[in-house]
Amino acid sequence: MKSSKKTTLFKDAKIIKVSGLPTLAQVSHPERQSVVVFDRILLKNASFKKWIAQFRLALPVQAGESLKTVHRYAEVLNQLQIWQKQNLITQKLQFVAIGGGSVGDFTGFLASTYQRGCPLVQMPSTWLSAVDSAHGGKNGLNLNHTKNQIGTIYPADKIILSKELLLNQPEERLCEAFGEIIKICLINEPKLFTKIKFTEDFVWANLEKFIAAKMRVVHKDPFEKTGYRHILNLGHTMGHVYESELNLSHGKAVLMGMVFAARWSFHLGYMSQKNFVALTQLITDMPHCELEFAKAHKLSKQKILSALRQDKKSVAAKEKSLRFIFVKKPGDVFVESKKVSDIVAEFERQRFHA
Repeated sequence: MKSSKKTTLFKDAKIIKVSGLPTLAQVSHPERQSVVVFDRILLKNASFKKWIAQFRLALPVQAGESLKTVHRYAEVLNQLQIWQKQNLITQKLQFVAIGGGSVGDFTGFLASTYQRGCPLVQMPSTWLSAVDSAHGGKNGLNLNHTKNQIGTIYPADKIILSKELLLNQPEERLCEAFGEIIKICLINEPKLFTKIKFTEDFVWANLEKFIAAKMRVVHKDPFEKTGYRHILNLGHTMGHVYESELNLSHGKAVLMGMVFAARWSFHLGYMSQKNFVALTQLITDMPHCELEFAKAHKLSKQKILSALRQDKKSVAAKEKSLRFIFVKKPGDVFVESKKVSDIVAEFERQRFHA
């Protein structure tokens, strides 16, 4: 797929990689006061609990899609006003997000809108956010249980990768990251695709490569004007359906969405049997990651149709079509417009023939 030239309007975040927790100087802005929004579950980590105490304005939140609402956004704005009245805010602000994708999305939206935009620091605490959601500037809120209907593209100024935080996760969290790792390797890191290992050491050692691979796409279409950036939605069309209708984690849902895309690509003749088997076996053989296709195939046709109609990747209003990403081989993916009815028909085919 042809792309536009790299634009200079989209700034690169400074990436700081540390083995422990960062120093205060690494997080702070020389001219601004930090408002830290963090996942309250991190308080179970004794060293993090001691570390977060040095921030005067720290706001623990319950992570998850329930955080990404207009109501919670308004509550945090009210808290900022309370701090102002108490004279706890003494400078202009920067916002620091510490958590997974939902905390990063929420805080990114807050930073992009408060006082017409404040500096943003992302400090991901999950492998999934470290690999994907902390990078590229997308953030947003959900509306009436539909994901990311309100949002901005607002890149972070700094992204801090803390090995201590990332290693302090259950093994299933690592599985969830591989939805985005496999995706970005399929898009433009084909050599790395053949070397994938399902270990924390592999992910930590290659974090910069995954990030750079995503940012090569982002820089060619930072504000989604040319359509090139849509290739980053590989696995996400059906993945978002599975995520919302089956209450799955984003990473697991994207893995299932990629299998759906691979099966359709193979069925249409876009993908060779060799490449199809290599991709689907890589995904289905992952440890600690049981994919729930049996449950997915019990979803009604109407539920699939309804979920797809809410997808933001719409390209036609009258006979609704979506941009669907197909795979030929690692390093060769492409976007094709498909009617919602075609996607539902393919879901029905896979229900009985996959």
